[in-house]
Amino acid sequence: MVTYWTDELTPSSEFAKKFGTYLAQIKNHNVDKLAILKNNRVEAVVISKDEYESMKETLKEAKNYQKI
Repeated sequence: MVTYWTDELTPSSEFAKKFGTYLAQIKNHNVDKLAILKNNRVEAVVISKDEYESMKETLKEAKNYQKI
């Protein structure tokens, strides 16, 4: 189970209103991830492009390793 710090949680309505601010926080690595809440439940998680590309590369390497 993934845990989130308070500053990593935001309601979807606030995320929509302050999209640029939250995007800057992710891009500048002020937070590792940003969980978007709808009805007090995490519905989506935003991560930086660099983090996403790193995760995809790690997954690709793991899949290639399994083929060996």
